[in-house]
Amino acid sequence: MKFGLLIAMITLSLFSNVASAEALFKDCEDIAADNGYRLLQKYISTRDEGNVLCQRLDENEFLYTTGDNIYYCKSDKGAPLRCEANEKGQWYSDLELVKKFGAEKGQQFVLLKSRSLSKSDYRQSYRAFFLVPKTVNPRGYSLFVFADAGAADSNNGSGACDGINDSEVVLPMKPAVEIINENQSNVTIRFNQQRTSCRTREKSKQTLEYTWQNGSFKQTKNLIEKIKAGS
Repeated sequence: MKFGLLIAMITLSLFSNVASAEALFKDCEDIAADNGYRLLQKYISTRDEGNVLCQRLDENEFLYTTGDNIYYCKSDKGAPLRCEANEKGQWYSDLELVKKFGAEKGQQFVLLKSRSLSKSDYRQSYRAFFLVPKTVNPRGYSLFVFADAGAADSNNGSGACDGINDSEVVLPMKPAVEIINENQSNVTIRFNQQRTSCRTREKSKQTLEYTWQNGSFKQTKNLIEKIKAGS
């Protein structure tokens, strides 16, 4: 077998295992006339969970979101759809779709933001959703967490230092998120945020960049620059 033909067959096999989708995460109100969503539509119509976004993975597998979680649904051998939280014990409070964007060859991404408050500890976090071959994840999708991005403080989300035990406060800057090289192989997500030391009150601008490389996002920049007083 010729080498070029072998590579083509491997590539076809790999992407045939990726769930198909026209546009990621449709508004759940817009799937009523789409027969491909029939099973999911029937399931969510019996529940009042405040469904927000719906995603078809294949004829028997779906996702939907509410204001505080992501749910994975599957029907086995024609049985009714069964749904469960994307990850047991994991919640995505105030879940919000920030941006849809793409890389080359039709690769699609959805950037999601969530916020949590535990006692007085506030955290804002970001995740990217994208489809993957089922050899990577049997469910056919991945959620990449941008671990260093997002706001954080210990004062109920006020963005202020509160108490001698607070070490640092992180706030988003404008624009909080930028998409660089959209629809290219090296599409990049840039996060702009301000870090304040609660001990010295010194402020710094942090620029974080994550670039799409080899099937996932890699942190390619973490630049911290001091902000001069009065600027």
